[in-house]
Amino acid sequence: MCGFLGVIKYKNIFEEGKIRQRIDYAKRYLNHRGPDQNDFFLNERIALIHTRLSIIDTSLQARQPYFDSNHEYALVFNGEIYNYKNLYEEHLKNIPGVNSHSDTSVLLYLYLKYGKDCLDLLNGMFAFGIIHVRTGDCFLARDRFGEKPLYYRLDNETLEFSSELKTIIKNSGRNYEIDLESLACFNILGIIPQPKTIIKNLFALEPGSWMEIKNGGEVKQGVYWSLDKIFHKTPETVNWDQKKVIEKTKFLFEQAVKSRLVSDVPLGIFLSAGFDSNAILSVITFLDKHDIYPITLDFDENIFAEAKDAERAAIYFKTIFYSENLKADYFHKNLPTYFNVMDQPQIDGYNTFFVSDIAQRFGRKVWLSGTGGDELFGGYRSFQRFKFLKILSRVGSFLKAGLLINGSFNVKHGRVKQMFSSGDGYSRAYQFSRNLLPFNYSNSLLPSGQLKLETENLDRIFPYTNFLNDDFQAASYLESKFYLMNQLLPSIDNFSMAHSIEVRTPFLEHNLFEFVFNLTKEQKVYNKYLKSLLADAVPIPLPDVTLYGPKKGFDFPLDKWMKDEFEETFRETVLDSSNSKYWNLSVVEELWKQHRENKISWRLLWTFYVFTKWLETIND
Repeated sequence: MCGFLGVIKYKNIFEEGKIRQRIDYAKRYLNHRGPDQNDFFLNERIALIHTRLSIIDTSLQARQPYFDSNHEYALVFNGEIYNYKNLYEEHLKNIPGVNSHSDTSVLLYLYLKYGKDCLDLLNGMFAFGIIHVRTGDCFLARDRFGEKPLYYRLDNETLEFSSELKTIIKNSGRNYEIDLESLACFNILGIIPQPKTIIKNLFALEPGSWMEIKNGGEVKQGVYWSLDKIFHKTPETVNWDQKKVIEKTKFLFEQAVKSRLVSDVPLGIFLSAGFDSNAILSVITFLDKHDIYPITLDFDENIFAEAKDAERAAIYFKTIFYSENLKADYFHKNLPTYFNVMDQPQIDGYNTFFVSDIAQRFGRKVWLSGTGGDELFGGYRSFQRFKFLKILSRVGSFLKAGLLINGSFNVKHGRVKQMFSSGDGYSRAYQFSRNLLPFNYSNSLLPSGQLKLETENLDRIFPYTNFLNDDFQAASYLESKFYLMNQLLPSIDNFSMAHSIEVRTPFLEHNLFEFVFNLTKEQKVYNKYLKSLLADAVPIPLPDVTLYGPKKGFDFPLDKWMKDEFEETFRETVLDSSNSKYWNLSVVEELWKQHRENKISWRLLWTFYVFTKWLETIND
């Protein structure tokens, strides 16, 4: 796992002193992503900086920027290619110069042989740039789900791309401008939808996508994988008996976990009492990998605490177990660091930040996570209520909702009114489940005289789902494409790499995901267990504490912990007059009032607070 920054000049050349300063700064700033090695390549038009967390082939032979044997192409790469050994044997064995022990080498030579078509062969999480060192032609790509980030800024003179947004912002020497549309989305939806970022003219390469820049700035872009592309209206599995479905799922899941154990350093697993991490632990135990240690966070607040149940599961699987109690004072002590390492505003991520803090002190670089299991097998509440909410949205759209629901700044009423408006039924149901604020707040929140956001444009952020087969698949599609790819995965990468650790997600193995995604609802949920298919598709049965325990999300008692801080600092930070260029402060004041009257959730106020604290780190 690594960090990189690339800068390519198309019309001018670098000023020697300035570019050397930028290289030194970038190496220091990206060091947390790769403290084991760092290096750079520089000519008059190209600068490539790479910091490395050594996991596969820890030798100096795999250091980056990595060059082909002719020193014609350079690669900077962040991630892991889990099937690199098979790719070498099947495609590169007879090509001189390939280092068969390095997924970095295999990736570069695979691209040189197949071009962008190499992406279809890769099983892994990755973001990379391959540059022709003489012409400056560049190829950028990102993994299917977007586990690894890739940000870029491109104009007619310069291309900048990096693993982190702040690296480009702070390293470029240019003035930045907050994208008010992205900020409005963040306050309303809790996410910044890709390809946009919080900064104007600075973008995220979308998951499953590639970009090619040639001839001094000519751009081609494409999508090689997406949930839309893998959907089958009538999959071959539609008439399979359940035993065959279970066996196929079991095989693919075991292969997914096994592939993510490829490492030249020790591994661990983030364990809860839930289905997903225990399913992974079942495979690990079955494979006799007893040196992969589980850890979990514990809390004094019982509603969030699951360490005891996680420990019971660990004992069941006969493995060592470690937990650490996270208390409010430690949380507040480390909150400034949390905001300082935050790459762009995140409503989520504090959970990953603190469990990664423990993982780093535990001394292991690679950790497995159950992320993606809820989206694939139906772990969120949205799966249970989607059908009802869709029906309700259709019924409500025929009613004169505006006459029935009053109060222009009543958040609860506004959310119901939005659900009752015309549009894709599943998207309306999902918006009701996930949105923090109704769309009609969008223009009210914007500063007076600034751009106006059309509700239709906000609505387009949510993809239409009419082509899908049932409510379960629609929930899986929306939770994956919206919540997983735009919120969970960016925060996991950001805050794990801030602690110099790598997180791997077996449920996002694309062969497994494609197969299960195209199963019918009845093939995935068919008995008393929440995740019936997953429960039956593990090699060692799950413990009772997992099968029959209540569903708990990995969250913190943040409303309790932040209550005093909100009371003390919200007004002086968020409601400061300097923020009037970002929000209509009278609307924020109204929301603050509703929060103090216990009418709305702290999460609504958290978005304003997070942005303000993040902005302080940019302006330092």
